Amino acid sequence: MAIVTSTVTVNAAFLQEIKEDNRELARFLSRAEAKCKNATVSPSSAIVADLLVQVRDQLAFHFALEEAYGYFENAVDAAPRLCGQATALRAQHEALFVEICEIADEAEEMRLSRNGRRRVRTVANRFLNFCHRLRQHEADETELILQALDDDIGVGD
Repeated sequence: MAIVTSTVTVNAAFLQEIKEDNRELARFLSRAEAKCKNATVSPSSAIVADLLVQVRDQLAFHFALEEAYGYFENAVDAAPRLCGQATALRAQHEALFVEICEIADEAEEMRLSRNGRRRVRTVANRFLNFCHRLRQHEADETELILQALDDDIGVGD
């Protein structure tokens, strides 16, 4: 009798690309967060808008990479009990992306507005709240992958 098992396959090229993407996203987030935390000190609305547009574009690439390479499917194949969690995390991509698009659009409008300087703090706070949700989402994704790997290779052997 054959026993069917599933494993998490790791593609080295994918891992390299996702690592580079994670570094790039972290760099953009860090720069934008730093400017937004100091928004009262006088970053221009143009600088904030530019940074938020860069974050939006990088996040689009980040989510596309995760979904295109079957990041979630591999984890679920190895640990079907994680299917609900993986589905919920994947669904968050759309909501998070819509939110960053709205924030970036608001920042662009702010840049073009006569009273843009007064709106910087509002946009900055909205972005900082978004960053908190995005970081939690990323931590939850990491936890999902670790759980799948634990199921695949076992722990405490």
